[in-house]
This record gives sequence, structure tokens and C-alpha cells, in this order.
Amino acid sequence: MPDGSYFLTRYDDLVDVYRDAATWSSDKKVDFKPNFGDSLLYEHHTTSLVFNDPPVHTRVRKLLAPTFSPRSLKALQPRIEALVDRLLDAAAARGTIDMIDDFAAAIPVQLIGDLLGIPDDERGPLRGWSLAILGGLEPVLSPEQLAAGTQAVAEFKARDQDFLDEFFTDFNALIKVWNAKVAVPPGGQRGGPAPEANGHESIPAATASS
Repeated sequence: MPDGSYFLTRYDDLVDVYRDAATWSSDKKVDFKPNFGDSLLYEHHTTSLVFNDPPVHTRVRKLLAPTFSPRSLKALQPRIEALVDRLLDAAAARGTIDMIDDFAAAIPVQLIGDLLGIPDDERGPLRGWSLAILGGLEPVLSPEQLAAGTQAVAEFKARDQDFLDEFFTDFNALIKVWNAKVAVPPGGQRGGPAPEANGHESIPAATASS
């Protein structure tokens, strides 16, 4: 390649590189530093699953594996088929279609939005963020691309934090309902508060009585 890298296409070569993390490391902390500096783009790419070696890569991949098992993906099939039908129906109603923007790119955006629990009306920026963040991986990075990628990471992290805040707000509300209905304090009377763990209310373990 013009930048001195190699583009592998043979299966045996790919398998050798994949299995030999000691020689062909995916860790890019050193490689990305000249382009990204201490930016959010550097933080994002050097902590992603793609650019990490075992044991971090192995641990995170095991956590994600059930989501992408054949059984889990098969369960998504009806949703994907319905989404494809909606996209094609919308294109037919418009009388025109851009196969990338209106179809190919729309499918992963909707599915990722579903997996992350992002409301339909808040999914618009997802593709723009991903393009800007991945654009930072170009061999020759312009100042504009660096700025766009860094801003995209900041906006995505802000959205992610909002999502987590909403999640824990709802979770804490659920815990309070649980405590009011089924928590069993040391005295054995239902309706008491659940014990606290690390400053957070926790769901008590079920208690059996004779």
C-alpha cells in the first residue's frame, strides 16, 4: 500500500496474522499517537475491541458473543425482514432510492439503535458519527478529519452518558418498587428497605421460610 502497509487477501495469511497477536499486534496505542495526540479520537480507537489484543480482546469478545450467536441472530430475522420491507415500501412511495443512504446504511443504523435502546427519533446522528470516527483511520489524516472525528466521539459519549443516566434513573425507580413490595429486612417483615451495597440500593436475595 502507498503508506507502507500490507493488504492481505489469502486465507492462510489472514489466519496466521489473526492467531499470532505477539507478532501482529492489534494494539495501536503507539501507532495512533502521532495522528491523534491526546484527543478523544485516540481514546476511542485505542480502547475499542478492534484495536486490542488478548487478554482484553478475549474477555470483551466473550461478553459480546451471546449477542451474536446464531440463535440470537436468528431471533433478529423477523425484525430485519420487517425493516427491509419498510425501507423498500418507503422507496416505492417516493419513487426513488439511494441504495446506500436509504437502504444499505439504514439497516445497521436501525439495528444498532435497537440494540442500544436508542429511540427512533434520536438515531439520525448515528451514521454521521460512525463515518466521522472511522474517517479518522485514514492513512493521511487532515486537520478537518481529526476535528470531525473528535467532535463525533464527544457527541456520542454525551449521548451515551444521557442514556446511562436515564437507565440508572429507571433502574433506581424499579428498585424502589421492588423494595416496597418484596424486600425482607432482618426482622422478617415485608415492605422494609433493601440493604445497601457500595452506596447503591440492591435487590435482596430471595429468602425461604419454613
